[in-house]
Amino acid sequence: MLFDQQAENRDIFLGGGPRMPGTVHRASSVAELAASIGVPADRLAAATVDRFNGFARDARDEGFARGASAYDRFYGDSTPANPCLAPLAKPPYYAVRLQAGDLGTSGGLAVDGCARVQTIDGGAFRGLFAAGNSSAGIMGSAYPGPGATLGAAMVSGYAAVVELASQAGGERTAAGGRLSALGHQGCRGTRNPPGWARGARLDGVIAPPPEERMRTNHLRRAGLAGLVALLALLAVGTTSALADVSVTISSSATAPSVGQSVTFTATGSDPSNPDANLSYLFSVNDTVEQNSSSDTYNTSSLPLGDDQVSVLATDSDCQGPTCTDTDSLDVDVVPVLTEGAPTAVPSGNVTQGDTVAFTAPSPMGGDPPFTYAWSFSSASGPFTDATGQTASRQFLSVGPQTTYVQVSDSASPPHTVVSYITTQVPTAAPPQGGDIVQSPAGTVDVGAPVTFTVAPNGGVPPYSYAWSFSCTQAAGHLTDATGPTVTRTFS
Repeated sequence: MLFDQQAENRDIFLGGGPRMPGTVHRASSVAELAASIGVPADRLAAATVDRFNGFARDARDEGFARGASAYDRFYGDSTPANPCLAPLAKPPYYAVRLQAGDLGTSGGLAVDGCARVQTIDGGAFRGLFAAGNSSAGIMGSAYPGPGATLGAAMVSGYAAVVELASQAGGERTAAGGRLSALGHQGCRGTRNPPGWARGARLDGVIAPPPEERMRTNHLRRAGLAGLVALLALLAVGTTSALADVSVTISSSATAPSVGQSVTFTATGSDPSNPDANLSYLFSVNDTVEQNSSSDTYNTSSLPLGDDQVSVLATDSDCQGPTCTDTDSLDVDVVPVLTEGAPTAVPSGNVTQGDTVAFTAPSPMGGDPPFTYAWSFSSASGPFTDATGQTASRQFLSVGPQTTYVQVSDSASPPHTVVSYITTQVPTAAPPQGGDIVQSPAGTVDVGAPVTFTVAPNGGVPPYSYAWSFSCTQAAGHLTDATGPTVTRTFS
């Protein structure tokens, strides 16, 4: 069986706990996985993975028709197209060898009410008990569903332990628990009434054939192993508590940069046990980083790239599949946001009153898209003078003046960086008087009004104007008119 990191994080069966060494092969690529399990890399990639991913994209399994039946879809995932298909797309990739095994039986050894294995003549073997799938099934040829044999196994195991305790006189067990018959009425009759599946009775006098002896030994070991486990539970006097653990994980930052401190918080609960003692195991990319009762995990060491942070919540007061829950979060760790200085047109020194166009270069790192805000006064803002990657500024005063741009990315909270450029504005040059334009031009009649207009060059606007209608141009004598346009009548 092959699966990827998405399935590993989502499925309790695949990612729910420790594994025996060598049972799971893990590789960063399909080719490496093929080498690990000893199959040709090209055949695994093209004939298996690529073909299956095509089925997943089309939501149609042409190999085994997975997801074609309502039963398949009921037990599948929540994907809308086909709950039973998902592409193998997120490394690392995993491979597990699957072996056929027994799930349930309709036959087995016939037992009495104390789970004692019966002989052919209806007696019972002393010291030989069978429970669960080692004994004849109480449901005959029927199989209601997964877990149907568990209740019968526990009851039969308990009956066997009670019988053992009664034979021993109710003595205290090694674990310190006291077992008694608790109203035990003896071992009357077999557990299997007429019409149910009948188990094979073993003859205590005539030895069974070798293959039957092998089966008997196997069932004896399996049955006793189950009884020992149940005996341990009874000895400590506890029963698995009901639980319904659920957990979700959240992060203080999306798309953090390399080296940024990030806090992950697990929100766990067990509605069936409000006083549950939950523990939390945090892992990053399948590596356990913290295992404690703390529901937060802080780190500044997330590696660059697409990371997966997972949490496994466990109720230590119970046992069973609902005592744990897991959740994971994909975290895209980006490079640190950097940016160069803005460029200016025109560049270099400018004249007082000139307008300069600035452009912020495209940043490096961070999580695009980016936003730009400008400040013409301070590196600490407010950055409200302009927005966008370009901005224009008119320099009305002299001396060195700095223009700042703040770049922010789309992360939450956003990463920001401020860069700047300094513009030199030398002492203002005096305005140069432009040509005076006369209207009407040329010779005019006596008494006719004539309009004069002037457009200065240089200097720093706005300008003030003063006119003189005599030959005197000294300062203080230009008092005949003001404004850029005047009208005069010649006599």
